[in-house]
Amino acid sequence: RIKLANSNKSAIRFMNSLIIVSIIISVSIFLVIYFLTKEIIFILASGFDPDTIEIAIKLTRITSFSLMFMIINSILGAFLQVNRNFFIPAIIIIPEQIVLITSILIGSTYTYTYLGYGYMFSYLVGFLILFIFSNLKGYRFSCKVADLFELKKFLFLVTPVFITVFANDLNVIIDRTLASRIMPGGISIFNYASTINNFMITIIVFSISTIMLPQLAKLFSNNEKQKAVKVFEENSIIT
Repeated sequence: RIKLANSNKSAIRFMNSLIIVSIIISVSIFLVIYFLTKEIIFILASGFDPDTIEIAIKLTRITSFSLMFMIINSILGAFLQVNRNFFIPAIIIIPEQIVLITSILIGSTYTYTYLGYGYMFSYLVGFLILFIFSNLKGYRFSCKVADLFELKKFLFLVTPVFITVFANDLNVIIDRTLASRIMPGGISIFNYASTINNFMITIIVFSISTIMLPQLAKLFSNNEKQKAVKVFEENSIIT
């Protein structure tokens, strides 16, 4: 919307503002997790034995720093999708998984800490790839902050999404905490069940929404409501 209403430079400045805010928030969360890891693990997985808790604490401290790359990757991926590049955000999972699988193999041979570093490094690799292709589309990082009105408006629009996601994640946290108390491997069983349950949703809904949402945003920004409704109806029939 900002790109159409103002200019491409304004849109990039707004995007940079989101990245700066995301870095500040993610670093703050990382510090909280790092210094309160033990307490957080006791809350989320109170059924773990002492040895498992010790492993979870070490891995959590290592992997929590990847939160910053996860958030920035989402922003860069959205930027590419808005600029009609759906291929790179779609396949970025492949190099990330290659790095993660490699770290699992190394960790199984040497020590489990390699798994934590591999998890963090996989998102770093994804960030580098997305950043390079975003630059090819005209993106340039700058510390210039966008109009605060635009940021406030954005936060107002995404607040309902934050609440919905928070409620859903809270439900998952409670389920996993209960699963950790039932039996050894309870969390793994829960994760496998969730993966099977979300398999079709990830394949169909996520794929269609990735392409559809940028189109809808552009059409609504151009006040082409009839075309937007038509696009929505066509994709709804597919799903």
